[in-house]
Amino acid sequence: MNSVIEDRPSQLELVKTLRASKGGVGRFKWTPDGKLITAPYKNGSITFWDPGTGKMLYSLRKHTRRAVCVDWSHKSGRLASASDDHSFIIWDKDAKEPERIEKKHTDSICAIAWSPDDKTIATTSNDRTVKFWDTESWEEKYKPVNIETNPNDLAWSPDGKTIIVLQQRREIEIWNVENNDLVATLHGHRGIVTSALWSPDGKYLLSGSEDGAIISWNLETFKEKATLIGHENLVNAMSFASDSRIMASKSHDNSVRIWNLEKNSQEVGLRVKGHHYSISGIAFHPSKPILATLDKRDTTLRIWNVDYSAIL
Repeated sequence: MNSVIEDRPSQLELVKTLRASKGGVGRFKWTPDGKLITAPYKNGSITFWDPGTGKMLYSLRKHTRRAVCVDWSHKSGRLASASDDHSFIIWDKDAKEPERIEKKHTDSICAIAWSPDDKTIATTSNDRTVKFWDTESWEEKYKPVNIETNPNDLAWSPDGKTIIVLQQRREIEIWNVENNDLVATLHGHRGIVTSALWSPDGKYLLSGSEDGAIISWNLETFKEKATLIGHENLVNAMSFASDSRIMASKSHDNSVRIWNLEKNSQEVGLRVKGHHYSISGIAFHPSKPILATLDKRDTTLRIWNVDYSAIL
């Protein structure tokens, strides 16, 4: 295990720096084809960046308050964005004009996610509900999940039958979306759980917490399988590579760490600067060994080539 944190680890090659001068970048995502990066901003805009040239291409401006997060559909190529203005927007296939603007929550929307089959969108809000929307009729599809605190995030299971709901709590709840049943409550963290995700191949379920630990869960028993130790502060984001054995995490300790999940070991430690305001400033390319990170108080996106062979 390599616990060293470096400015330029040998396994990473910095290839481009994108300067987002207005700051306040939220949970950015690669487009499904991996050609662009889509970034929500504090000023309510959604901006498209070309990581090859490092240039901003254009911005979408319909939200009236901070744009919190974005998510791309898996098959139809549609973009969804969510905002503090209580709305979520579905953009047309060219991602230029709103297809629908839905204002069906009574408080800020904290997370939005397309189901694996694109037939449902889940949203969760500070109104303390998780709601499910039919992507044809845009009516509520399933009974809402009522939660006890403001949410942190949500994540669909690979089969689309269950969803993780993260609240301001140490526990992780997994809900059956069709019958509104609580399937499991996962215990193991000593601090509030801030991020969770399934791997692309469905073999791993990971969670990160204020306690700095990342837990890998047994998918049959939902008991703790392994704990990844390295971060010294809150883990605010994680991202799987297209090879599900590799995962990157980002923390308030000003580091990005890349893990080999077959060994449950840290293989790369990257020092980043002043990014503690960020919620989710890290994302692997959907198919290539490329990682995007956010630093300098959410104003700078950096694009790195990653040597997978040195990690596995």
